[in-house]
Amino acid sequence: MSQDEARRAAIDYGEALRHALEQGRGHGASQRQLAAKAHKDPSVVSRYLGGELTAPKEFVTSLVSYLETCGVHLSDAELESLHERRRTAEKNSGQNAARIAYWKERVALMQRALADETTARQSLSALLNESETELDILLGDLASSLKRAQQAEAARDELRELTAQQRKQLEHAQRYTRQLESELAGAQAAVRHLQHEVSVLRAQVRRLLEGAKEDVKEVRVPMLKRESGIMIYITDPWNAKKSPLYQAVDAALQELRTEFEAACEQCGVKNELDRSKAGRELAKATGDARWVTVGDNVDHLYTVGLQLYGSQEARHGEGWNVPPMTPTAMTSDSFVVGAATVRKQIKALRQGAVGRQKPL
Repeated sequence: MSQDEARRAAIDYGEALRHALEQGRGHGASQRQLAAKAHKDPSVVSRYLGGELTAPKEFVTSLVSYLETCGVHLSDAELESLHERRRTAEKNSGQNAARIAYWKERVALMQRALADETTARQSLSALLNESETELDILLGDLASSLKRAQQAEAARDELRELTAQQRKQLEHAQRYTRQLESELAGAQAAVRHLQHEVSVLRAQVRRLLEGAKEDVKEVRVPMLKRESGIMIYITDPWNAKKSPLYQAVDAALQELRTEFEAACEQCGVKNELDRSKAGRELAKATGDARWVTVGDNVDHLYTVGLQLYGSQEARHGEGWNVPPMTPTAMTSDSFVVGAATVRKQIKALRQGAVGRQKPL
């Protein structure tokens, strides 16, 4: 969306808020009282209504509550229209806070949808368990009926020795028994087929519950390089840690360390192991081989990132000690992106590992 369209969306949202407030004018509603209700400065509320600032969701709630105290009740359609315009304005706003609020709401909706889907899958699994039990009972009943039919067949042999007057009864019993055996045999075959179908459905539900495993790929970033220039190298011991590029790499490395150690703690793996070995232990603990690749990725980023600190904290020029560095923008950016990718891999595998760790 262009800037003009984004501006139009913000103004449209502000006009909708102003129109809602106008409905309460005849009942004593005022912009200043609304500001007090929403705990906002009147000038901020004025900018909300004018579309200069994107009003958050909480302000809409305060507006609705304030109108209700004035005896004005917005319809469900009007309220949904307000929120729809709010979401459009937040999504395309030039204000970071508004865009973050939009995506937080979107993530919450997706999480609720995922929870509903998981509940439905679990209900289906329970239904399949119940169906399988009922089919086992039915198969047992059919086996009992077949046994009774066989006993009737044996009784038929005994009836052959009876008088001619009983012969017709014997022939009738014979036809009935054979018909019953045929029906029971067909019923047994049908039940076995149903059992097979239930088994297939159970496997499908298990795969749904486990979820499809996303591929985890190897992440490699270039080695950190110092900014060129002899003066930069000489002044690095004093100025490196003040550099935004140094701080970006340092922050990315610390966040990666925190995420990986949290995964080790969650799965009961000692985090004092080297990262590659810890990855293999995580794979054993969870039964998920993708942790091996993650461990190698973390180990690689540790190796690259630790170059940042040099070999000591003292001044340059003492023996072969290497001072902290100010990395180039290219290698710094590459490291930050690579670390973010691996943190995302760890978070995804941690979510999948909940409840699936093997016994320690």
